[in-house]
Amino acid sequence: MPIKRTLLCAALAALTATAAHADDIRWRIPLSFPSELPVLGDMAKYLAKTVESVSGGSIRFRLEEPGKIVPALGVLEAVKAGKLEAGYIWIGYDTGIVPAASIIGGLPFGMEPWEYDAWLYEAGGREIVDGIYAPHNIKPIPCGTVGAETAGWFRKPFESVDDLKGLKIRFAGVGGSVVQSLGASVTVLPGSELYQALDKGAIDATEFSMPSIDDRLGFYQIAKYNYFPGWHQLIAAHYLVVNLDTWNDLDDVQRAQIETSCMATNAKGITFGEGQQGPTLAKFEKEGVNIGEIPEPLLLELREASKKVIQEQIDSDPGYAKIYNSMAKFMSQYSRWKRLAYLPRDFDSIFDVLPAQDD
Repeated sequence: MPIKRTLLCAALAALTATAAHADDIRWRIPLSFPSELPVLGDMAKYLAKTVESVSGGSIRFRLEEPGKIVPALGVLEAVKAGKLEAGYIWIGYDTGIVPAASIIGGLPFGMEPWEYDAWLYEAGGREIVDGIYAPHNIKPIPCGTVGAETAGWFRKPFESVDDLKGLKIRFAGVGGSVVQSLGASVTVLPGSELYQALDKGAIDATEFSMPSIDDRLGFYQIAKYNYFPGWHQLIAAHYLVVNLDTWNDLDDVQRAQIETSCMATNAKGITFGEGQQGPTLAKFEKEGVNIGEIPEPLLLELREASKKVIQEQIDSDPGYAKIYNSMAKFMSQYSRWKRLAYLPRDFDSIFDVLPAQDD
């Protein structure tokens, strides 16, 4: 009897263990950028580590490099079709499926990271984005907001809008439409293809991301003029896009664990991004990069061109219009707080007038 009872208990334990693991999540998560990139790869790996930790190992994401199981720019389509449960992307790549994706991913002369997240979580932004993606069978979860990109890497000085005419440049999002309206020949390539395209002359210039990310891609070895500010994209919004049927099949705890992990990744994205750029700029200077600031008259011209492009997209797509109007209403109130609460950008902080001293 003891042996039989032992065997019975073992069998029941095995069945219980099997049942406990039947609901475990094991998703392959394709990326739209290589996992070794600073900031972008940091966020993807942080997400995978965090969701496994908060779920006690019941949720695990296996990160897949761009092109391994789907093309870098084809992640959303695969998730929409149910070929994959989820993917991790810069949301602005998918304008062919969701035209409003470009404004959700980052807007010229638009919001800064904390403003964007405040709009998402406190001003109804998430609900609007969810509504736009639901007809495409997608649950979009904000999962990594980072700060401004550089304005681009050029082989020659960028001093006027005339320099854009005929320029072969990689440029994504709404900013790409803006420089195209000013005469540039625009193409959208994934990050993994940009160095080779620059090296072979397929493109004359490129933008991609923040300095530490661009550094890893080696642009400074070919294009020696790097400009700021990143007028075209003051934030880059990364999302975990989940097949909506898959999402609805999860229980409340699983959904909460994924949402919480993405919220943590959002916060980490800002610290990853802001923490790495100062040392990278110093490195660029040592490498002979000409770090330039776009003069205000040129910024005003770029803003005027952006205004026209954005208006055209508002007029052509209801989802785009809904997103823009929601953002604009939020910023109309927030901007007063921003002006009152924070120092002017050209006002020296205490760290400028009282720099670091020897310990």
